[in-house]
Amino acid sequence: MQFHTQIEVTPETVFDLITDFGNYAQWLPPSNTFRQVAPKTKPRVTLGSTYRDRGPLSVMIGKVIACEPPNHITFDQQTSSPLGALGVQIDYRLTANPTGTEVQREVIVTTRGVFRLIEAPLFSAIRKENLRILAKMKAYLEGR
Repeated sequence: MQFHTQIEVTPETVFDLITDFGNYAQWLPPSNTFRQVAPKTKPRVTLGSTYRDRGPLSVMIGKVIACEPPNHITFDQQTSSPLGALGVQIDYRLTANPTGTEVQREVIVTTRGVFRLIEAPLFSAIRKENLRILAKMKAYLEGR
């Protein structure tokens, strides 16, 4: 799944927001799929940082697997149970342009076991959540 938005701030500003897990509660309120993200190491994430992404029904254990400030960061998170597993990789590409930053967010979802049985509603929820995240990011950074 690929998502894009234009935000009228610098790539550095967008990157700082994305990597500051300690500040997520300020701009990203809880939803049906997201409750909070908590770093296991420091509030500002870098390459190799680990974290927990809590939703109402699961906890994803994540790690930053690529980090090239201020233009690129990739998060890889997994949850599993005896009945199956769900993996989500989130890749941000930030490109400066004359009016700010083009934000590209690519999400790759992998499922096993029972998660395969619910892929259609799961993918729909993930798609909606990604659109919400980018809209909240844009509104917060542009001061709306």
